Amino acid sequence: MAESEVQNIAPAAVATAPQQAGNTYRMSKEGRWQAVILLLGVISIWVFALWSLITILDGGISGVEWVSALLMLGILAVAPLVAWALLEEANAQITTNDAGITYRSFGGVDIAYEWDDLAGFERKGQRGRIARFFLGDDDELEIKEEPVTR
Repeated sequence: MAESEVQNIAPAAVATAPQQAGNTYRMSKEGRWQAVILLLGVISIWVFALWSLITILDGGISGVEWVSALLMLGILAVAPLVAWALLEEANAQITTNDAGITYRSFGGVDIAYEWDDLAGFERKGQRGRIARFFLGDDDELEIKEEPVTR
């Protein structure tokens, strides 16, 4: 081999960002099981809507059957979106580390927030009439700001 060929084969130095250790949280086993059961329900509803629409269209639409046909078309359009949302939720993971919090999902959603970007919930004005009826008109207790340990 020529010396120039040997130089071309040498691996290039790859700079990678250091991985920070953190905690990863996923949906519990029971939660994933429930999502699978709901997904099977969505699939069965979609199959029922398809079968019903084929039956309606086979005999010809007469009278008010167009309402049922539109309903079945709506179910056929929405069921895949519900199924995708269930898959996303069942496979989502939240990672916390020193840099912040990261949300990752099945479909490639990757959202990262630094700890400084996060803030608590603040009430915007007075409670509504219904909220005052059920929760009362008392002022909320003030929360003392204490340093968060990570």
